[in-house]
Amino acid sequence: MAKFEILSLITSLLAIFVSCLALYRSRKTHSELVEFEKVHVKLSRRQIEEYEAKDAARQKTTLGAKLIDSGGIRLQVSNLGEASAKDIWIRIEDPDSYNPLVSGDYKQKIPYPSLNPGEDFTLTAFIPLSVTQQVYPIALRWLNEDGTQGDFRCTVSR
Repeated sequence: MAKFEILSLITSLLAIFVSCLALYRSRKTHSELVEFEKVHVKLSRRQIEEYEAKDAARQKTTLGAKLIDSGGIRLQVSNLGEASAKDIWIRIEDPDSYNPLVSGDYKQKIPYPSLNPGEDFTLTAFIPLSVTQQVYPIALRWLNEDGTQGDFRCTVSR
């Protein structure tokens, strides 16, 4: 073999080596990118689930109740959530306890038609001095904007 042929062979082998090295590195980089894409897809799915959960939560609300004594006792029901509540029902949970709600006012207002976020309504209550009960278990039930039923149990005290 002539010098030219040997030099040509060495150059070809060197080119093959460099090509194999480049192929190895590009495959390694490609597999790392595929792993990053898998992680990105998982993260994107989680974010979508969180957005959907937040959107569903925006269509549900939370109600609260408390007794107010300012020139007369009243039960105040407040919408503490981000959505409207419809067809609100209230009842005293313990049938053996004294019911402070005035029945005429209760029958006139309940079910309360609609309560927007941040709004409240009151029901007249009466607790005679002879009643020593301090705490009243209250159950609230309503319809959320998405049509699901919400409920909340709490105690109010005077």
